[in-house]
Amino acid sequence: KARQQEMRDVLFGMVDFGRIGKLLDFGCGHGTDVIALAEAHPGLTAHGMTITRSQAKLGNLRIRERGLGDRVRIVQGDSASDPFPAEDYDLVIGIEVSFHIRDKARLFANIVRSLRDNGTILLADYIAKTRGPIVDPNIEVTIPTQAQWAKLLSDAGLRVETYVDVSQGISNFLHDPNFEANIRDLPEVGRRTWTNYVNQSKALERGQIIYLSLIHI
Repeated sequence: KARQQEMRDVLFGMVDFGRIGKLLDFGCGHGTDVIALAEAHPGLTAHGMTITRSQAKLGNLRIRERGLGDRVRIVQGDSASDPFPAEDYDLVIGIEVSFHIRDKARLFANIVRSLRDNGTILLADYIAKTRGPIVDPNIEVTIPTQAQWAKLLSDAGLRVETYVDVSQGISNFLHDPNFEANIRDLPEVGRRTWTNYVNQSKALERGQIIYLSLIHI
């Protein structure tokens, strides 16, 4: 948990939140980041979108319990096809999300439609260093190559302003030498999830993928 927070501190340290009035987190899960950012920045309005209805329900319950309901909310929807709650975001964030979304062209077109002029997109995601993309439909993973990422962003009218390679730190975070014993008693979905994490760690160590924090404008 401490390393997860450290990673987020690095990511969010790349943003001047004094200039951010409205934020969207696509693939927000239970809303941990939108809640934390809204609490840290009292002038911020924050929206989240998750494809899972139960996550949206629990996230909104947590938001109400913290007294943030006037500024923060989570909606259930598909970030690649459903409209976001607003069309005037100063900042859109996606942390380890887009590699789970197959149609990235539609995703980024949707994001661009929802950004203000000169708005910012902050991503933490993977780039494949293999000859072609890494695709595993069993766990909904599609990781583009560097050339594919460049075309994807260019076609969406975006350019990279800043990037930070944090592959080594993420690899260390995901590494678990005892993972087989640790997952033995988990449900099948839990075993798949943790096996995926370990495989990501191995791929990072081998240089098959890299993990970047990117700011696009």
